[in-house]
Amino acid sequence: MVTTQRDPNATPVFFEQKEIKDIHVESIKTKKTRTFTETNDLKAFTVGMEAAEKGDLLLDEDGSDLIDCEMWITFQDESYKKYFIWITDKEGKDVMIAYQRSREEVNLKFYQLNKDNSEKVYNLLKEIL
Repeated sequence: MVTTQRDPNATPVFFEQKEIKDIHVESIKTKKTRTFTETNDLKAFTVGMEAAEKGDLLLDEDGSDLIDCEMWITFQDESYKKYFIWITDKEGKDVMIAYQRSREEVNLKFYQLNKDNSEKVYNLLKEIL
């Protein structure tokens, strides 16, 4: 996992009361990566997740095979959280993100982004998909 520095003059972006350093995303299929440090990019993910419908998801074999990307949110204290991203339609209007605490965990917390937030996230990711 690669982390980068944010502009020290940039407006801080918080998720779950912790300041974000960057968001790193890797496509499962293409193995291309992208690291986001710009305030607007970080907010596309965090605002989308905060406004999303949330629930519990059982990660089964079929669901694992359909994951489009892995995502790591790295915080300023160097801690991080790992997520999976599913893009379930070709126009990017349906994006779901799920949090996994450990590799063995199969009961995940999901964030079903609304249409507008899904499109914002999809537009950030489409070059690596």
